[in-house]
Amino acid sequence: GNEAQIMVRGSIAKILHRRTPARVPDVYLRFAKSLSPSDWIFTFNYDTLLERALDQAGVRYRLFPYRFKNVGPVSCEIDD
Repeated sequence: GNEAQIMVRGSIAKILHRRTPARVPDVYLRFAKSLSPSDWIFTFNYDTLLERALDQAGVRYRLFPYRFKNVGPVSCEIDD
C-alpha cells in the first residue's frame, strides 16, 4: 500500500493495542462458549480479542473455512 494507508493501519493498530483489555471481558467469554461447531464468524480481525476468548473458553476454531490436502501452482484440493 501507499504511505498514507500504512500510516492509517499503524494508527489503528496502536489504538487497538492500547485499548484492548488485558483480561478477556466476560461478554466475549459468554459469546465464545455459546458457539456451535457449525457457526461462522466474520471479523475484520484488527485485534486478537475474539481469538483469546475462544482459546480461554477452550473452543476450537480455524482462521480459514477450508483446509487443503494439496496446494498447487494453479489449483488447490480441499480436505473435506
